[in-house]
Order: sequence, then structure tokens, then C-alpha cells
Amino acid sequence: MTSIYLEARAMPSQSSELLKLMTDVLDEVILTMPVDSETPARVTRIGNRILKAAVERRTSYAALIEVASAEADVILRDSPNWPSVMRQTEPGEFPPNRVG
Repeated sequence: MTSIYLEARAMPSQSSELLKLMTDVLDEVILTMPVDSETPARVTRIGNRILKAAVERRTSYAALIEVASAEADVILRDSPNWPSVMRQTEPGEFPPNRVG
């Protein structure tokens, strides 16, 4: 079993609202990334970071966005195209190559 699976099993029973919040945060952060940076491994990495924050009882929207965004920033910095993969968007705004 993976460690993230064990951590998730250690989480107290959570409501469907928290699960919805976690997936919404993941979707929102992924939308800020360049399309060519969205590999399944990177999405999973950000999702695992969100799950870890929830296990640590950091379950507010702000806390989850903070950890997910920080993980996305690390991923993009590790990208061979850094900084050309970065783009400026306002919160809630779709990046230029996205359709809203």
C-alpha cells in the first residue's frame, strides 16, 4: 500500500463537502497551469498534496489552495521551460488557451 493511501485511511470520516472542496481546489489549480504541463503524474502529485493537507486537518479552502498552488509552483519551476510556462491570470480567470 502506498503511504498516501495509509494517510487517507487514517483521516477521520469526512463529509462529502470536504471531498467536493478538495476536487474543486485541484480543478482550480490545474486550470492555472499550462496545458502542456498537465500530465497525469503532475495532477496526481498536486492531488496527493491536497490530500496530505486534509490529513493534517488543513481543510479550509484557503489552506488547500495554498498548498496546491505551492506544489504547482514547484512543478512548474522544475519544468525545463521555466519561466516560459508561466502565465498571468486573475483568480477565477481562465488562462488564454482554456475555454471557460
